[in-house]
Amino acid sequence: MLCKNQKGQAVTKAQRQLIEKTIAFAGYAAVTFFGGVILWGVWRVISGSMTVNRFFSGIFDPDDAALIIWPLFGFAIFCFWVRAFLRAGDA
Repeated sequence: MLCKNQKGQAVTKAQRQLIEKTIAFAGYAAVTFFGGVILWGVWRVISGSMTVNRFFSGIFDPDDAALIIWPLFGFAIFCFWVRAFLRAGDA
């Protein structure tokens, strides 16, 4: 079995569900933060306080916001993949 607890026993169904829910929460939190940052940037473009070029250069430039935005997105995808992997093991 892939999942074992500290005593070397198989993880119970309740423990497995807790792991799945925790991973899902982390993924949803990352997606929410990612979406909030993107919406904030879009709002600044619409309101005129930022240009479209500045917005796109900001989200792709490692010296600006790229190191905040894209790792969160990758973390969210990883969390959802792990959750799907755990659920597939139950099927």
